[in-house]
Amino acid sequence: MLQEIARTFFAASIFGAILAFGGVVAPTVMKYLEGDEGANFLRRLVPRYYFFLVVTGLLGAFSSWEEPAQAFGMALIAATSLFVREVMLPKLFALRDRQMESDREASAKFVRMRRRLVVLAAAQFLVAGAVLATIAW
Repeated sequence: MLQEIARTFFAASIFGAILAFGGVVAPTVMKYLEGDEGANFLRRLVPRYYFFLVVTGLLGAFSSWEEPAQAFGMALIAATSLFVREVMLPKLFALRDRQMESDREASAKFVRMRRRLVVLAAAQFLVAGAVLATIAW
């Protein structure tokens, strides 16, 4: 019983965090914080957000050990979040810096990488939703 509560809590936390960040936080920051202020805020927030997903995904995977599909989904979210935080974000931030210096090639690469990040976040959202659905089923 306690394990099911923990697994539900972690899956719902990830689902809610992705929904809140992508649907509320990021658009609000981009709309109301101008230029460097918004960019600097997101540069500080986004790594912490992905750290939260890594930790919560690992805890969710651990608490789902009796349900392999759920454990795999949570571990997948943790692994992809770690990859984003440690590999993609430094590259994305460097490309953004070069884009701000009017580097056209960097600008195109930044846009492509940002799209990949959005697709990955959508996939994580779907995985978290699927885990929640299997818990509820």
